[in-house]
Amino acid sequence: MALGWYRLQGICTSIPPGFEAYSAWIKADSCIPSQMDAIENELDAERVSGEGTIHAGPFDNLPVLILSRDPNVLAPNWPVSVSKANSVAWSQMQEEAKGLSAQSRRIIAKNSDHYIQDDRPDLVNREIISFITMIKNHQEFPANRSTTAE
Repeated sequence: MALGWYRLQGICTSIPPGFEAYSAWIKADSCIPSQMDAIENELDAERVSGEGTIHAGPFDNLPVLILSRDPNVLAPNWPVSVSKANSVAWSQMQEEAKGLSAQSRRIIAKNSDHYIQDDRPDLVNREIISFITMIKNHQEFPANRSTTAE
């Protein structure tokens, strides 16, 4: 970033098809040098934040809905071996998160990468509305502690 690698690759001027609506965000994220400090600070804080959650839970019967990326969708800019290993580890952690509550459900968003809200807004909207309705009606998950791919 600091050396202008993204600009040399043309990433700052070309937007992948279908992502035109996000062009300003894509360019700001990878092409404005002042953004690099924020990105580095976020990565530095990730470990500390993760350590703070190690002792979280259990949450008894608190409803927990976990929306997960598709583990078969690999990060496009990572080496395949690294992307596969990350995907396996991330999926395992998401699966373990169901154990935090007696009322939990995990949904894997088929064909979605990290940004499920962008890749599968249909799924996010449907499941969040269903989740809120379930809580308002004092219902339990119909398939408690399940994992489904949709």
